[in-house]
Amino acid sequence: GTSQKTELGDFTMQVQQPQQTAPLQPQPQVAYQPPQTTAQFTPQQTTPIAAAPTSIPGTEFQPPPPLTPQPVATAVPATPATTGAAVNLTTTAASTPLTNLNYTQLLTPGAVPNTAAAAPATTSVPVTPALTTTAQTATTTMTAAAPTPIPQPTFNTTPSTTTAQITPAQLAAAAANAQYQLAVSRPAPPASDTLGYQGPRCVAPKQLKNVSNTKSIQFDAGERIAVNIRSDMTRVIGRTPLVFLNRVTDNVFAQVAVKMECMNPMGTAGDRVAWEMVEEGEQQGKMSPGETVLVEASVGDTGVGLAFVGAVKGYKVVIVMPECSSMDVRCAIRAFGGEVVLTPNSKGIQGAIYKAAEITRTTPASVFCNQWENMAGVRVHQKTTGPEIWDDTNGQIDVLVVGVGTGATLTGAGGFIKTQNPGVKIVAVEPGESPVLQGGQPGAHKIHGIGAGFQPKVLNADLIDEFCTVRTDQAMEMARKLPRLEGILTGIAGGAVAFAAVELAKKPEMEGKLITAILPNTGMQAFSTPLFEDLRAECLALPIYYEMDEVGH
Repeated sequence: GTSQKTELGDFTMQVQQPQQTAPLQPQPQVAYQPPQTTAQFTPQQTTPIAAAPTSIPGTEFQPPPPLTPQPVATAVPATPATTGAAVNLTTTAASTPLTNLNYTQLLTPGAVPNTAAAAPATTSVPVTPALTTTAQTATTTMTAAAPTPIPQPTFNTTPSTTTAQITPAQLAAAAANAQYQLAVSRPAPPASDTLGYQGPRCVAPKQLKNVSNTKSIQFDAGERIAVNIRSDMTRVIGRTPLVFLNRVTDNVFAQVAVKMECMNPMGTAGDRVAWEMVEEGEQQGKMSPGETVLVEASVGDTGVGLAFVGAVKGYKVVIVMPECSSMDVRCAIRAFGGEVVLTPNSKGIQGAIYKAAEITRTTPASVFCNQWENMAGVRVHQKTTGPEIWDDTNGQIDVLVVGVGTGATLTGAGGFIKTQNPGVKIVAVEPGESPVLQGGQPGAHKIHGIGAGFQPKVLNADLIDEFCTVRTDQAMEMARKLPRLEGILTGIAGGAVAFAAVELAKKPEMEGKLITAILPNTGMQAFSTPLFEDLRAECLALPIYYEMDEVGH
C-alpha cells in the first residue's frame, strides 16, 4: 500500500455554518437532498500559484499535464455518503471560470487547477467534518487493475457561481487512481547493458528460438514473460558503486568517496579492459571464439579478467606474469582454464611484455592483446567508468585520485570528467620507490597494479594536475585498516589510492570538497602476498578443539 499526503496547493479551508434556520441533519443516503446553501469564493491570495513541477523527486514518472481551459457545464451533484458542513475554498481571483477540475490531478502534489485570470466564483462543497483541514492523507492498497473511473463534476455556466459536490468515496477513489497512474507511468528499463553495449539488461521476451542475449521463462499457461537475468557473466561488469569513507578519515577537511571496482565479477577494473579488448577484436575481425589464442602480459588484474572473459566466450588464453605475482592470481587464471607463463622478477613487467610478444609470434592464430598499448582500455573507461562517477556524484566531484598502472583508467575516466568540468583536479598515485612519471628512477616495490617502471603509451600525462607518491608500507597499512574500519577488502594498490585520497583530504584548501578515489582491485587475490602474511600465520596456528568423553579421552 502507498500513503499519499494530499496537498491542496495554497487553498485554505474555513468552516462556514449553512445559512439556514436549523443545522443540517443526517439523511438516508438514498433520499438525501443537497442543502441549498452556497459558500463564497473570495480572492485572498496575494501571490500566484506556483506552476506544477515537471518531475517529482523519487519517482520515475511525469506528473499530469497542465490543465487547459474547458467549457463549463451545468452542475451534476453527487450524492454524499455522509452529511457535513460546507467549507470555503479561497484562492487567487481571476477573469475566467475554473476549468476542468480533475480530482486525480488535485490529489497529485504540485498539480493544482490553473486559475490565472479567473473571475471570482462561489462554490459549495459539502464534505465530512474530517475534511475541514487544509490537507488530507489518503492511504490505498495497490492492485494490478485500474480503479473505477472517477465521476467528473461539472460546473454552472454562470461565471460568478460554481457548485460541485464531492463525496469521501470519490476522494478515496481519486487517491487510488493517482497512485495507479504513478505505477503504470514509470518508464521501461533501458535497453543497453551495464557497459553500454547492445544487449538487454532486463532481458526482453524471447520470441524466436536461438536469439542471442535473450532469456524467458515458459509457464504452464503457455505465457512467455521477460525476466531480469543476465545473459552471461560478462553482463555483470561495470556499474560499481561509490562509497564514503567514514572511520579512516580523521582530521580531514573534505569528504572522501571510493569507487568499488572490487565489485566487478573478478574483483578488479581489469574486467572492463579485458571485455573491451575482446569485444573490439571480434568487431575488427581479429579474434574468433574457438579459433584464436589470446595472449597478454599482466601482473594480475587484467590477466584474471581476460581468462574470465575467454572462458565465457570460448577462447584459449595465455597470461605471462612476473614470478612475483601472487599465488591467488595464478590459481584464478588456471581455474578459468588459462595458461600461466612466469618471467624473472628482475625483468619486471617489461620482461613479461617481451615474452608475450614472443609467444604470439610463435603460436599460430594468436593475438597479443597488449593492454599497455591497446587504446580499448582507455575507451572503456571513457564510456563507462567516467560517466558512472559523474552521474553518481551528480557532477559535484572536485578531485579524482587514480593509481597509474597502464594509465587507461586515468586517461579514460579522467579525460571524460575533464570534458564535463575542466576544473576537476586529477591526482596520479605512484609508488614512492618508483616515481617514474615524475622523472624519478624505476625501483622495486610491492604495490602490484601500479608503478610499471615506465610511461605506458596509453597514458595521457597532460591530464595530470598533481602527483602523490605512496610507499609500500603506507599502502599496506591502509589496506589493512580498510577491512576492519570500513568493511572494504582491497589490495595493496587500493590501499595506496585510499591513503593518497585521505592525505589529500587533510589539506585545509580541500575544505568542503568531494574527493573520489578509484580502488582498482579486491583483497581476495592478496591473501598469499605480504599484505596478509601475519593473518596467514595466525590462521595456520589456530588450535583444533575435539569433543571429549566422560573420562577425558
